[in-house]
Amino acid sequence: MMKRGHKDDIAGADEVRARQLEGEREHLLRELRAERGRLQEVFRRAPAFIAVLRGPDFVFEMVNDAYYQLVGPRELIGRPVFDALPEVRGQGFEELLNQVLETGEPFVGREMPVTLARSHPGQLEERFVDFIYAALTDADGARWGVMAHGTDVTEHVRARREVERLLAESEASRAALEDANEQLQEQTVELEAQAEELQAAAAQLEERTEEAETSAAALKEHERQLRRMVDAIPTLAWTARPDGFIDWYNARWYEYTGTTPDDMTGWGWQSVHDPDTLPLVLERWLASIATGQPFEMTFPLRGADGRLRPFLTRVSPVTYVDGKVVRWFGTNTDVEAERLARSSAEEANQAKSSFLATMSHELRTPLNAIGGYAELLDLGIHGPVTDPQREVLARIQRSQRHLLGLINDVLNFAKLEAGHVEYRIRDVSVREAVDTLEPLVAPQLRAKGLTFDRQGCMGTEKVRADHEKLQQILLNLVSNAIKFTPDGGRITLMCEARGEDVRIGVTDTGIGIPSDRLEDVFAPFVQIERRLNAPHEGTGLGLAISRDLARGMAGDLTGESTPDVGSTFTLVLPRCLDGGGT
Repeated sequence: MMKRGHKDDIAGADEVRARQLEGEREHLLRELRAERGRLQEVFRRAPAFIAVLRGPDFVFEMVNDAYYQLVGPRELIGRPVFDALPEVRGQGFEELLNQVLETGEPFVGREMPVTLARSHPGQLEERFVDFIYAALTDADGARWGVMAHGTDVTEHVRARREVERLLAESEASRAALEDANEQLQEQTVELEAQAEELQAAAAQLEERTEEAETSAAALKEHERQLRRMVDAIPTLAWTARPDGFIDWYNARWYEYTGTTPDDMTGWGWQSVHDPDTLPLVLERWLASIATGQPFEMTFPLRGADGRLRPFLTRVSPVTYVDGKVVRWFGTNTDVEAERLARSSAEEANQAKSSFLATMSHELRTPLNAIGGYAELLDLGIHGPVTDPQREVLARIQRSQRHLLGLINDVLNFAKLEAGHVEYRIRDVSVREAVDTLEPLVAPQLRAKGLTFDRQGCMGTEKVRADHEKLQQILLNLVSNAIKFTPDGGRITLMCEARGEDVRIGVTDTGIGIPSDRLEDVFAPFVQIERRLNAPHEGTGLGLAISRDLARGMAGDLTGESTPDVGSTFTLVLPRCLDGGGT
């Protein structure tokens, strides 16, 4: 019994001792974790860059803020060093890391150059570093990684190099070189004073925090003022989060829709949309949210009176410098008045075109009669005609033809505006069109002694066009060139196949058109007075009609001109690629 009791006492003492040891172990673990946290914080804030690389692939295990400042923002932890920093490969660091890991001998580098892509992958920058590679071992002495520790001395290297350059130029720069050396020495001292720098960094962090709070307050006030300004505009406006959740509307929105903030929060705006157009609006809006692209669309919104009115909606992304969308800003502009005005203008224009067409038809009948009667008198059917009378009759006939031409221009223009022009598009030979043109203008050319050249218009090129409309355009261009070219000048007709088009240009040696008035000649009822002492009669519709006809045949008419040199008007029409041509 005595022995058994003695053993029980010993067992109890062992149990108490075990509990004491367990408590001491837990206490030591807590102290160890706390100390490790403090070391990690010191590690993170250290002004010198530090990185812990594990294994033969040198995978980043720990990196402090100074290291990120050196290499720029990118993903490092858990990645091999030469995958995370591909631009460093081939600069000699891989061999140094392998050497340190294999031998256990540290490597010290001074002002080692390293090329890094710190801001953009394709934008490389050379930096200089003082650093140490030291092998990391476990309790058994086995090497499991490498620690990189050092300082970015780029500015000091650049400063020293600048000083050396200045010293080479002048002996007087010796003092500057000594200053640079002192700065380098100070940098070495800074490596040994990390604790003091950590305190300074903490003070700076506190100061920056205060600055950030001040900036946030100013930003909030600025946002308040901005919203007051947006509330004052007559347009509906709103803002949304990056995910499309609308979190603010201006006062005009609530005034028009008759809704409340509770009705509209988030996606409540759908309640004031036309159900027929809402699916398309949602599709377009969600596409913009997904891509970050602006959104513009016209659709109806229901007002407080229950009536739908059309609104032009524009939504623009607000982004950071990296292009990431942080907000959306949208406006809805009432366009009902604009639509009604456009409709009224179109009706008025249609009435004008109808009036012009009717009046042109009405005027052509008596003008044709005048021409017919003058021709009968000129033939002597109503009695002998004297030479002076015949001259008067000739003037009447010229005036009748001129006035009939003006009326035909007005009638053609009215048809174009009303959309009543019909096009019979077929394959048309450019050479045949030019051959037909020459006899029509030959009398005018001879009367003014003008030279007429053809360049490149003898081939087999064909265009897709209405033959009569093509003839009308070419006749108008050549007639204009004759009209504005002084006696003895030259007119050149040029034809050229270019890709899927054929270009027919008419060049004259006239006095030209000022560059600021060139486009005006294509406007209806506009005439450019090229010479003050030689006004040219007409409606000013010829080039306007010609351009409309060209565009009606899927082509175009353009002009180039140099004052006192001449002008060139070029007709472009689709080329017939299956019916000949070069």
